[in-house]
Amino acid sequence: MNPADRNTRHPVKDMKLSQAGFDLIAYWEGVKLRAYFDSVDRATIGIGHIEGITDADVERGRTCTMQEAYQWFQYDAEDKAMKYMRLWLKVPLSQNEFDAITSFVFNRGCGRFRNGGMGEAPILPILNAGDYNGAAMQLLKFNWAGPHKEYLLGLDRRRHAECALFLGEPWERFKTWRP
Repeated sequence: MNPADRNTRHPVKDMKLSQAGFDLIAYWEGVKLRAYFDSVDRATIGIGHIEGITDADVERGRTCTMQEAYQWFQYDAEDKAMKYMRLWLKVPLSQNEFDAITSFVFNRGCGRFRNGGMGEAPILPILNAGDYNGAAMQLLKFNWAGPHKEYLLGLDRRRHAECALFLGEPWERFKTWRP
């Protein structure tokens, strides 16, 4: 895709995750072929896949193939993130914006995107009001996890990377960024 095309806005109903979006999500989620507990102690495998994965899977050392990890990712990204984005978003997005928001929804879930949470305003109504810069800045506020809003440097880096991609800037510099 021509870099200029990544900044042209299109109706979300016609959009798919690009390779750049996949790369961003795969980097921050990691690709782990053995079940593990994530930063908030959810049993996880593959590329951030949690559905149907149990504590017992982690304890038994359940593994998956790269093909399974990728298939689960495609399902999770499509069914758990993009499906709802297409239903709820009323404004067009650029490919960069779409990829960044897909990463956020994949990681934080549709509820946080639509309803916010724990004192944070939701991103969806900000975007639907046409406030693209406001939505990008709101991403930065979701740098915490768990019921006590524990700050996580990795999430802060990811949110800055998503914000950068949303704004059409390189996100890779946030791999090692420190506040």
